[in-house]
Amino acid sequence: MINNIITQEKLKKWTLDLIGEGYKKVLLGGGCVPSGGEPMKTCLVILMLALTGCSSTGVVPMDKNTYMVAKRSAQLGFGPADGPKADVYREAKEFCAKQNKEVETVALNMTDSGFARPARAELQFRCIDANGPDLKGAKLIKDVESRMKPARKSDVDDLPSEKYKSHQKAYALVIGIEQYRQKLPSADFAAHDAKIMSEYLTKVLGYPEENVITLTNEQASIGDFIKYFEKWLPNHVEKDSTVFVYYSGHGTPNPNTMDAYIVPYDGDPTFIEQTGYSLTRMYNTLAKLPAKEIVVVLDSCFSGAGGRSVLAKGARPIVISVENPVLLSQKIVVIAASSGDQISSTYEEKGHGLFTYFILKGLKNEDVIKPDGSIMIGELFGYVKPQVERLARRIYNNEQSPQIIGQKH
Repeated sequence: MINNIITQEKLKKWTLDLIGEGYKKVLLGGGCVPSGGEPMKTCLVILMLALTGCSSTGVVPMDKNTYMVAKRSAQLGFGPADGPKADVYREAKEFCAKQNKEVETVALNMTDSGFARPARAELQFRCIDANGPDLKGAKLIKDVESRMKPARKSDVDDLPSEKYKSHQKAYALVIGIEQYRQKLPSADFAAHDAKIMSEYLTKVLGYPEENVITLTNEQASIGDFIKYFEKWLPNHVEKDSTVFVYYSGHGTPNPNTMDAYIVPYDGDPTFIEQTGYSLTRMYNTLAKLPAKEIVVVLDSCFSGAGGRSVLAKGARPIVISVENPVLLSQKIVVIAASSGDQISSTYEEKGHGLFTYFILKGLKNEDVIKPDGSIMIGELFGYVKPQVERLARRIYNNEQSPQIIGQKH
């Protein structure tokens, strides 16, 4: 009967519009059914849960060892997703406790409530042996969170009131790694940098929320870099698209090849070729995209001299450039926080990287955004560079000169 009224494809589309990324994987990967059954009935169950407001999906298997649970708040209005977050963790803990196991977080996605939009939280998790070696990973994540510096409220954290029209072909990958699995020195405020940058993109510059991927700390492993740079972007970006890539965190040099590497959450500077993501690899991947414009913002440094850079044990700092022949392309521009032999500093008073703070301040207060919401990169850089140089000298007695490479130079 229902098949005569609503086609399966329409029902699936409506369902996808209402649920999170994890459930999209379940629906699209298995015809709405993770482990057998009737597709239409499963779609209807999830759709009804999405429509009822204060509802939990219950625990759903994603694959052999990974599960998911999602919760939507009944209340509308602007507010955090703390309630749904607590609820999904409670359900996950109860589920794992029945197996005499504990919860290990794989991914947590939250959406704060807004106008006509309830808060929601979606947790992907595993159940691990409470006494086994796998628990080390879960304990490490808790340790990482406890060592993160609390974000300070800054003037740039209050978004500008103007909001530009939505750009359906605007895509962004925003990454902030503050703490690392190898217990490297903290890249203070990097996760907060990424969070606020994402808010500017989605709430000011008109990037659709579904087009912006934000990865912080344990969500930004080498596997995540490969997944989102080399699969997600190519699968979504099309002709006339624009791409914005932002990274805040540690970089490191490879002394053997003189290449610059981003250090993922699970990266190890001693084995950086195997565990890092090189700028060359990133540039080559981006250059293959059919986008009309690609902007890369790097609040990192790659010399190994300190700040937002690290070195393998026993290695010495070296001069590393973020330039690459690929950047001769007419569509890619890179803005980097410092030159090859310098360090990138934090701005303790403002709770951000020094470079990121002035990027955000420029977007908020300077006339660097076109009426269509696109950024005038040359004008933004012209504002940021002298501000960063001045503050770096005054606060840290350091030289930090942001660099611009590419078509907007």
